[in-house]
Amino acid sequence: MNTSEQQHFNLLYQQHLTNLTLQGMRPATIDAYSRAVRRITQFFDQSPDTLTKVSLRLHSLTWAVSPIQSFLESKSAVTHYFLDNSMAGNFLGW
Repeated sequence: MNTSEQQHFNLLYQQHLTNLTLQGMRPATIDAYSRAVRRITQFFDQSPDTLTKVSLRLHSLTWAVSPIQSFLESKSAVTHYFLDNSMAGNFLGW
């Protein structure tokens, strides 16, 4: 984002934080919502108010796949045991 776009985002972001606080949201909720807004802004390098529904759907798909992919790529024996056996339908001998 250029300087003007960053200033626009900063204004909207502060309004977002104020609105969440005025609504009585808990600090953890405000943190989670704010993190999501920052993540979307960073991913697209533009203010969220300029995004289309298609862009937001694309982001939600990439965000949803990332933790799953990390889980599947884990090197732990427990993960591999679970994946091998649960997908074969015989997890814990069931």
